[in-house]
Amino acid sequence: KGKETTYMPVPFVLSSEGHGIWLNTTRRTNWDLDSEGDGRYSLEVEGREIDMVVINGKAPARTLEVFTGMVGRALIPPEFQFGPWNNFFNEFDRDTPAEQQASKFVELDIPSSVTDYAIHFLPGGKDLDPKRLSSATAEMRSMGIAPLAYFNSMIDERYESMYQHAKERGLFVKSRWGTPWKFYYKGAGYKPFEVGLLDFTNPESRTFFASLLDNSTELGFKGFMYDYGEYVDPGMRFHDGTKGDETHNAYPVAYQSVAYDYFRSLSPSPRGEGYAPPYIFYARAGYTGTGGRTWAAWTGDPTSDWDKSTGLGAQVKAMLSAGLSGVPFIGSDIGGFVWVEPPTLELWVRWVQVGSVSGIMRMQTGGTSLLGKEKTHVHDSPLGTFIYRRYAKLRTSLFPYLYTAAHAARAKGTPLVRHHILEAWWRDEVAIEQEYQYMLGPSLLCAPVVNRGQSKQSVYLPRGAAWYDLMSHLRYDRQDGRHRLGSSELLRGGQWVTVEAPLESLPLFAKSGSAVPTLSPEVATLNEALDPRVVTLSDLGHLLHWWVFPDGDSCAEGSTWDGAGLTLYNGTTIFLHDDRKRSWVIQVAGPAGDSSRWFVPGVPRVSSWREVLESPSPSWSSDPAQRTLWLKVDTGSVDRVDLGRGGSGLEE
Repeated sequence: KGKETTYMPVPFVLSSEGHGIWLNTTRRTNWDLDSEGDGRYSLEVEGREIDMVVINGKAPARTLEVFTGMVGRALIPPEFQFGPWNNFFNEFDRDTPAEQQASKFVELDIPSSVTDYAIHFLPGGKDLDPKRLSSATAEMRSMGIAPLAYFNSMIDERYESMYQHAKERGLFVKSRWGTPWKFYYKGAGYKPFEVGLLDFTNPESRTFFASLLDNSTELGFKGFMYDYGEYVDPGMRFHDGTKGDETHNAYPVAYQSVAYDYFRSLSPSPRGEGYAPPYIFYARAGYTGTGGRTWAAWTGDPTSDWDKSTGLGAQVKAMLSAGLSGVPFIGSDIGGFVWVEPPTLELWVRWVQVGSVSGIMRMQTGGTSLLGKEKTHVHDSPLGTFIYRRYAKLRTSLFPYLYTAAHAARAKGTPLVRHHILEAWWRDEVAIEQEYQYMLGPSLLCAPVVNRGQSKQSVYLPRGAAWYDLMSHLRYDRQDGRHRLGSSELLRGGQWVTVEAPLESLPLFAKSGSAVPTLSPEVATLNEALDPRVVTLSDLGHLLHWWVFPDGDSCAEGSTWDGAGLTLYNGTTIFLHDDRKRSWVIQVAGPAGDSSRWFVPGVPRVSSWREVLESPSPSWSSDPAQRTLWLKVDTGSVDRVDLGRGGSGLEE
């Protein structure tokens, strides 16, 4: 939120030397990290004591693992959280009903798994129409789209029944005179009104607030934006005897704990311990412990521009910082929230690209205009819709890879969006200096464009690995939204490369030796759906796709959270294991087109990669345009496939 402010301060620093320092306090802290260049840190706590914890994990990733083990790790989110999120009340315009806008996505074959309705249950809520909302949420869920509402922890004094109930029972934060602390609501715009802030150090306030959350889930909402939490004044008085100066930082964690406990009691995860219930609440405020009390967050209210302190680029840095602070699942408002001039198509597209490789891909079609100008939409032009669909398809297809990475977040605190300091190359000083490139999971290096008018991107490839220029050779088939791998030169690490980055292109690199599990592009939602037009994750649960990137020895490996594993050994054998016995479709890239010269003895060859997809039985083919091998196998009947080499890729 600018150079000197943040919604989510966490007093923890991770050093490039491998250690970490955590100030275990809820009071304000001040940090001076070698501002004079003399190698000294200065840490201050506004209080009478300091509790400083030094963690020496020998490597940054291990230190983060220890830190998150101490303060709490996020539960593994529900599957649908990893799909695209939309604002169907204003995805195309403000006039068309949300259900019709969502149906248009279905017609255009654009994936979506979540919609943020922005229906406010607090600070107001007296004018809501339960019957209409119940019908609307049911229609959304029928299309496989989880509807979300809106909550914060304030009550408008004009919401008389709720306000008086809370006031009479002493549920608000108080002033020094024992009266409810009232203040003007920041989000009121040009018609200010006063609110009271619920006091979550009072157990009765927690119970009362949970009952309000019930009002939304009973109408079919699958969660909500969990807004604010950062407006505790130092002079406030709390039920437990504390004052605002020591509770300001603790407040959002207490606030988040109410929703955390509510959802866990409402619906235990069908997958068991360590998994979140099938709901989402996403927070913007936070402190130490937020990572363990939420499973979704966003970076706050960015400006709809290119500003490096508040705009697009700042959101990349905020996500990386959150990940280093123990918050593993975070995204930003795609398109920004506050604008002087409405976002251009270029800004929309570049933000969509960043969103597609973030912890959460969430559109923001609303917000605040400082000059009264209407916000644009990415769908204002056919080109915008074309590019948005491409990255919504990419995001959805990466679900098995992202969900596997989410299990690593639960096990070790490793975020989805990873600063280079968390990788094996953390001693590569050039790599860890990069502010706008990062790893998404263990295998994909992302270098999104965050500057206006830029059509080339310089990318530093970290030492200790070789890399494929994935995006430059990734072909997008508009017909079904499929991404087809292409073979490329194997690029050594420890060097800068420059790649073309036209508007439709997001610079991506794949680490050699990796195998990335993906979905069919037919999948339109990660939820269940009743609408026969919508293809769901479970509809194609019998099928798993792989993108394979052999290293210099023609080896690669990858695995999934649910018991699948692929190993390519020396370019001669693919070992297969799948607890679910699925059919696999494997694309194998290779340096300089090497994989197009492989063939598969004993497996029928078909004439094209499309026939591989359509074949009901094992088959293989080459993709001459992309110089890749395509292979379909049934893991229920084989656990290995032998490969041969030929000169043209036509041998059988």
